Amino acid sequence: MTLRDIAHSLFAEAIATQSPSSIVYESSKKYDAHFDDATRIFPVAVGKASVEMMSGLLDYLNENYPSKIYKKPIVVSNPQEMTSTHDFTHIVSSHPTPDDSSLYASRVVLDYINQSSEQI
Repeated sequence: MTLRDIAHSLFAEAIATQSPSSIVYESSKKYDAHFDDATRIFPVAVGKASVEMMSGLLDYLNENYPSKIYKKPIVVSNPQEMTSTHDFTHIVSSHPTPDDSSLYASRVVLDYINQSSEQI
């Protein structure tokens, strides 16, 4: 392996560990006590990095708490290519000016999380 190959490999590894998916996956570990206590988990992600963020969260939850994920998680984002292998509802909404798609997205998210309770 040449020095160029090593440098390229190190660069690629550094970029991969700084992806939203990797960061959320690693950050999720510190919430295990909450996940342990939960009967159901209602994953919701909003924003331009939300598809990647949800992928990291679902990678973690599927490895550690698969039976606790409630129905189909929700992602609200700008139009973008779907790169995730996970099954979630992806709602495309407007930004920065809210429109009908924003109202629809908020209603879907509220309907989803309203199925939770303080105990669940």
